[in-house]
Amino acid sequence: HMLLVDAREAAAGFALGPLRLIGDPVTAVGYLATMMWISPIIALCLLATVPIGGLFVRRGLSRIATRAGARDTSRARVGVRLAELLELGPVVRVHRAEHWVESEASRVEHEARDAAVSWARQTRAAPAIAESVGAIAGALVVWLGLREVAIGAASGAEFLAFLTALFLLLPIIKRLAALGGDARTAFAAWERLRNAVRLTGESFESAASARPSLHSESALYFDRVAVVDVRGISLLREITFSVPRGAIVAVVGPTGSGKSLLLETIVGLVQPSSGTVVRNDASIGYLPQDGWTIQGTVAENVRLGRPVSDDAIRAALDAAVLPEMPLDFRLGERGSPLSGGERQRIAFARAIVGAPQLLVLDEPTSSLDEQTERHIVEVLEQLNGSTTVVIATHRPALCRIADTVITLRDGYVESIQTQHSSARISTSKDVEYA
Repeated sequence: HMLLVDAREAAAGFALGPLRLIGDPVTAVGYLATMMWISPIIALCLLATVPIGGLFVRRGLSRIATRAGARDTSRARVGVRLAELLELGPVVRVHRAEHWVESEASRVEHEARDAAVSWARQTRAAPAIAESVGAIAGALVVWLGLREVAIGAASGAEFLAFLTALFLLLPIIKRLAALGGDARTAFAAWERLRNAVRLTGESFESAASARPSLHSESALYFDRVAVVDVRGISLLREITFSVPRGAIVAVVGPTGSGKSLLLETIVGLVQPSSGTVVRNDASIGYLPQDGWTIQGTVAENVRLGRPVSDDAIRAALDAAVLPEMPLDFRLGERGSPLSGGERQRIAFARAIVGAPQLLVLDEPTSSLDEQTERHIVEVLEQLNGSTTVVIATHRPALCRIADTVITLRDGYVESIQTQHSSARISTSKDVEYA
């Protein structure tokens, strides 16, 4: 919608602007020459009011430029904010924060609307100022003209001709006064069109209601799950396993083996083409590979609209090795000025805040140094037995703390290695099918 508005503004400005810029000044000079020929004294007095009117118009154009800048900034903020929210869509859906997304979208929309209204009011004010100056000049002309007729310096017909030229000139002055604002608007719209980027993303629809538990003793249960894309290519093939509550599971495999897709299926972002997925844990914390932060404070990024206290956020940031990070520190676009590792740790804090029963992490230490990774590993070890953790990773340190390591290759489960017998994972041989 905003791109269509920009296209209309640019087209109108560039189509009508040159015609006005050429035709109106030429016509105005003709009328002024006629007025000078009829009565040089009145015409010169009229011209003397031009600098005063120009001062008011210039101030009006300056205000228009300021309001136009605010309007354009608000429009850009809407686009950036919506892009961020769309990119964060998977996390929003998993954490059930759709209501927060709706309120954020409504807030930036209202800000943009208020800025547009302010710009429109100021744009209408410039022609009104020009009309006021014109009215004053017209009153001066009428007084001087009547005086000229009274003393016999000009005839009534000449004065009438002078007034006719003046009244024809006033609309031209009004159009020229508005031309500056129209030109600024057109160029700004054209610049936005040149830099326009299509925003793509998935819609924020609430996840489907959970299926009834078929394997109540497990936190997670996959029964012959397959995922097929629109081309008919199998991405996950006959995946079957169950994970006991409190276990840590590492999912490993080469790039493109289906690790991220498996995690997206676990949290409900991808629905299986066949088979059954049961999640018996009610609350889920999710950390994707990207889309970690949005513009806003650190607290807003971690809370994500959920009813979480500042103390809980502080504890989550401490666990994410960000003990000195102020809750009110404001992040810019793409998380600036924070580093990639700091942004990933904020996303990790978002995933663990509120003590979710199921924690799903996709490469949670990919942007971290070894020391920070060791601390994250210690945090995850402390969750063993109380929180079910599923991690897609290439890092040996994360694999070592896992009770079970699932190896994927080309969408198949190549192997399942149980490292701790106390939290043994069930495979297709162990599952009792309902």
